[in-house]
Amino acid sequence: MESNSGPQALSPPPHSGFIDLEARKEFLRLCLLTFLIFFLNAHASMLAIIFTRHGLVLHEIGWLLSLYGVPVVIFTFATGTAAAMIGSLWTARIGICLMLIGFTSLSLTAWSFWPALVSRLCWGIGYGLMFSSLVTYAQSRLTKDRFVYLFGLFSSMAPISHALAPPWVEFLLRFNTDAIIFILGGLPTVGALGLTFWLRPLAKPTASRGLIQLGAAFDRARWLPLISVLIAGALFGFISSYMASAMQEKGIAQAWFFAATVFAMLSTRFLAMGTFSKYSAKYVVAGGLSLMSLCYLVLSATRTDWIVALCGLGFGCGYSVVYPVVSNWMSGSLPPQERAGPQAAFNAIFHIGLLWMPLPVTYLIAAIGYSGALIALGLLGFAFTALILVWDPKKPSPPF
Repeated sequence: MESNSGPQALSPPPHSGFIDLEARKEFLRLCLLTFLIFFLNAHASMLAIIFTRHGLVLHEIGWLLSLYGVPVVIFTFATGTAAAMIGSLWTARIGICLMLIGFTSLSLTAWSFWPALVSRLCWGIGYGLMFSSLVTYAQSRLTKDRFVYLFGLFSSMAPISHALAPPWVEFLLRFNTDAIIFILGGLPTVGALGLTFWLRPLAKPTASRGLIQLGAAFDRARWLPLISVLIAGALFGFISSYMASAMQEKGIAQAWFFAATVFAMLSTRFLAMGTFSKYSAKYVVAGGLSLMSLCYLVLSATRTDWIVALCGLGFGCGYSVVYPVVSNWMSGSLPPQERAGPQAAFNAIFHIGLLWMPLPVTYLIAAIGYSGALIALGLLGFAFTALILVWDPKKPSPPF
């Protein structure tokens, strides 16, 4: 079995939140490499614009954005078994390599549906192997002290990248060739791959039967966190697929929404996550989802820059609370080496919402426009928030 910590590991200061002193350094490296990886992944938010420039029609774009989610979900479920066979880090490394291949190959395939689909599926397989593996590793570096706060900082790397990449790609779109977008977008991820070799291997799970052991993940007491993360994924999925196009249609610069979202995510997770851990996960998550949904309803009705920025602030605050709190709600009570399976299931459900949402929303946009789609998603968020508040699973929820 792989060692969970090196022989020179030292005890951390009391209540630091890390398993040992080396884990603090590993956590910082992991945050950096996660940001670099998701900077690549965030380029997906501009694919609708790129595919449109190359003559693909709306329903083809919807399929390219959504079918990517099929291998993501399948291979996210498979990470529990992969981690048991080769370890979480090697699972992540293989995934990162496949992401790079799928992403950079779009510089050659974005002009035609079927070649582009092959690139997207390769990208999706890699993402599925990478994501849950890195989440499991991040959790393994932490103790229960300050878990929600520190894991919130780690999980902010992905949405921050998703908010920073679109303005960058918007600038690159001014050039005559899209190849430069895929080449420059892939370079940081090469550095992220190298950083994985500066991390100690995580102990393998004690057992693996079938794809993963799903009993704990789908226990009735965990249905509420699974529903919560599904809806959070669906709401955030619009940002990573169509928000750039929606802002373009309104004639509003991308930075008004995306920069405000980044600021809110950073502020909330650095300054307020410790406070939220004192309250019931159910009500914290319901509040976050309600705020995200309200911002979509307001966005649907405005073309004013500063109101769009306020919506970005509100959405960023809501999302910043939801994901880390629900993740800890799901598996925080399990030992680190046993979280690969439940986290794989949890993140697979999240990505069903995040990545399968673009297909039905494509038809919504075709029928009622971007504003109509925003209204539909906002109402969906409020409906499921009400369900979360009133539904009693008749079993105690996992504690913080």
